Amino acid sequence: MKYLIIVVTIFSLTACTNHHHGARTSTTVEDGNQTVKIEDDGETLSIKVKNEEKQLDYNGSFDIKNKSSVQKKKLETHILDSLGVQLK
Repeated sequence: MKYLIIVVTIFSLTACTNHHHGARTSTTVEDGNQTVKIEDDGETLSIKVKNEEKQLDYNGSFDIKNKSSVQKKKLETHILDSLGVQLK
């Protein structure tokens, strides 16, 4: 009985840990006429960019399940670079 309780406890902790796999992060940078919002919920990376001067209104979402933090950062950098956006 003791082992059954231990196994059930370990299984429950693993399920809880996997359910909350990634911490949600949200970053918003406003600089004059430009607003950049980046959200990461562990499953989807959302990037929104609005720049009045460049007449840019971008809203993209990307599947990032099973991606490392390095892969996510590379994707984020690639998207912002391709839009000609620099964060200060």
